[in-house]
Amino acid sequence: MKIAFLSQELPGMNENGGIGFHFLVLAKQLSSQGHEVTIFYDGSSSFHADAVRCIGVWSSTAAGKFLERITRNHEFVRCCAWNLLVKSGVTVHERNTPFSIIETHEFHTFPMILSLGRERVVLSLHGGKEQTARLNQKYEGFSQLILARLEKIALQRSTHRYAVSRLQAKTAEQTYLVPVPAVIPNAIDTELFSAKSVPSPRKTPYMLFVGRIEHRKGISTLLDVYVELVGKHGPHVPDLVCIGDDYYHLGELKDLSFADHLKKLPPNIAKKITHIPQLPQSKLVPYYVNAVCCVFPSLEEPFGNVIGEAMSCGAVVVTTRTTGIREWLNNGEDVLLTDPEPQALVKALEKCLFRMTDKQRGRIKRKARATVVRHFSQQIVVKKIVKFYTQVLKEK
Repeated sequence: MKIAFLSQELPGMNENGGIGFHFLVLAKQLSSQGHEVTIFYDGSSSFHADAVRCIGVWSSTAAGKFLERITRNHEFVRCCAWNLLVKSGVTVHERNTPFSIIETHEFHTFPMILSLGRERVVLSLHGGKEQTARLNQKYEGFSQLILARLEKIALQRSTHRYAVSRLQAKTAEQTYLVPVPAVIPNAIDTELFSAKSVPSPRKTPYMLFVGRIEHRKGISTLLDVYVELVGKHGPHVPDLVCIGDDYYHLGELKDLSFADHLKKLPPNIAKKITHIPQLPQSKLVPYYVNAVCCVFPSLEEPFGNVIGEAMSCGAVVVTTRTTGIREWLNNGEDVLLTDPEPQALVKALEKCLFRMTDKQRGRIKRKARATVVRHFSQQIVVKKIVKFYTQVLKEK
């Protein structure tokens, strides 16, 4: 098969995320099986090629200019982004390159989908409802209506669709009234994210949060809960390590920076909290493996890659029921699930920190790793992807 991925979210970019890592895992596995994989990505990023033959570049800058233009003149909705990309000096494939599958996860790549005009366009649904709403808030009035329409067009023009969770599929179906019959979870690199013992990066015990510093990830709730925990249990509460970049979009800070969050906390608590900007995946492993627990209090998460990464490393994970990945998890067996409200999170963390025996923690760690290997390992997910693509190619 000749497969094209369209994605802005790839490692090396300022705004990368779990979707980009998922696409790279798929690309490496697919190419190792003899499929030809092309990734269109932002030309300014440092691309991690590995086993992938990257022969195309998609410019997010050009796509951004296109979006800005259509918000001022709706006639440009009908134009072809292909010409815009070429005029921008971006290296792209010629229009008739015979891809058997084109997959994108971003609604705003729809002009590229239309310009390619392929018979088989797969739209994989990774983004959440809140992300879509926040994107639309950047524009006003008629422009906002156009963007909502573009998303619907992308769904309707895609010939096949799958979501990373039933939660995400249901959201798309309810929002756009378009069926999303297939569910294929994100892939986790279980070889990289291993439960093998490694030296701790910290001298003192710590709780760990990994994720972008934004409201949707529950960072404000986590810090409020941490203040309450320290107030109730004092020095028995481990330090808190938060790894992730402040949330920027198109060069603008879109949420409170971590430094601003810390300014709101009492000094004696702020000194127990460490913020580390985003780390390469390989450098995350020691933090996952040695954490007392990993906390992911997302308010809304279509899947939750970091949850899978932490579990793959054998960590005890406390996370909310509002994530897509929870569809494969068992509360109390391989994870501790809680509601996203602060008091519910306090109780879950108190149970994890103070009421679990070493035997219970060990059992959860082992089952967490086994769950990820069984459902989210690269080999398992790629088999599902190949089966899905094969079915797509069989259909007329």
